[in-house]
Amino acid sequence: MAKQPERASHSEQATADLLVIHAEDWAAHFSEDAKALDSRCADPSIYVRDGVLAVIPRATVEQSHREDLHETTEHEWDDLGASVIRVSEDVSLGWVITRTKVRRSPLNGSVASAERGFINAGIKAHEKWE
Repeated sequence: MAKQPERASHSEQATADLLVIHAEDWAAHFSEDAKALDSRCADPSIYVRDGVLAVIPRATVEQSHREDLHETTEHEWDDLGASVIRVSEDVSLGWVITRTKVRRSPLNGSVASAERGFINAGIKAHEKWE
């Protein structure tokens, strides 16, 4: 069944909006703006890494972002390909799937001692609020 023109237009706008959010997150990393990173964070957040699934309060996520951004210098936070973006048929939910190359080093005096690089593959889900 073909999409209705109005629905396709809403879906295209939602996709464009999600691309803007992704670009704003990228900019927040390099400007060390933890508040901007946290502005769309759910409470609680679901965190998945290294085979562990955790439900984390927003305050913990905010603290982690502040520490990460203020104790390190980001050298790379670059997509390794185009983001995969999906929007629900009613455009109330959207998903952004990325594969990102990250390279950072600690600031002087930090407990960490060496530059660290890794590839992050992740998905962010966004819910539309009106």
